[in-house]
Amino acid sequence: MRYATVKRQRIENFIAHDLHDEAINMDYYVWFLRSGEETILVDTGFSAEAARQRKRTYLRCPIESLQSSSMHRGGVSESLTDRPFEALFETA
Repeated sequence: MRYATVKRQRIENFIAHDLHDEAINMDYYVWFLRSGEETILVDTGFSAEAARQRKRTYLRCPIESLQSSSMHRGGVSESLTDRPFEALFETA
């Protein structure tokens, strides 16, 4: 699920110099891995406040989007993140 974006120069996103340096979008995602009844949230995301501080366009809150999606009805059985799963809901 894409939740944020920022327009940057190509040279800011890649190590090697590109002769065709131009503006490109850098998008930010969280992932949902599904297998049968199990759904795993892979979250490397940031909050709306962090997006504002970093000058990123915050498109949507991943947790709020999850809660309103069909995936929420089945529930997330596990999360892979640098934060405790409960903290994701506290900061949404």
